[in-house]
Amino acid sequence: QYFVLDEHIGKLSRALASKPQLQELNPLANVSVEEGKAEDLAEDRVKGFDVVCVTGASWSTQLRLDDICRKNGIAFFAADSHGLFASFFVDLKSHSYSVDTKQKADAATQKSTSEAGILEFPSLREALGAGW
Repeated sequence: QYFVLDEHIGKLSRALASKPQLQELNPLANVSVEEGKAEDLAEDRVKGFDVVCVTGASWSTQLRLDDICRKNGIAFFAADSHGLFASFFVDLKSHSYSVDTKQKADAATQKSTSEAGILEFPSLREALGAGW
């Protein structure tokens, strides 16, 4: 956890310790922290977010939160680590993006093009059901 400093240990949760640095990454975003256990987070509260990030939650909690997020069009990120092993999951549902490219026709002429694309993300439930 890059944003948790030695002076935070035992005094602040990882979420609270990370909040100022996360806010600094995008000053236009409103970063908030939910205290308490992820499994106690009510669906009505989750609906108020654009993005939900959860760490250290059980599989059943991650599944429930991703189901809520997917149903309400909310981006979902889940991460966990266990010693040398870690997992990270992203559910952006259907994500649109564009790629801008510049091509030189000759030394004096440059042509720009933009190509749109869409990525379809599976739900956590679908990803866990895949035959890896």
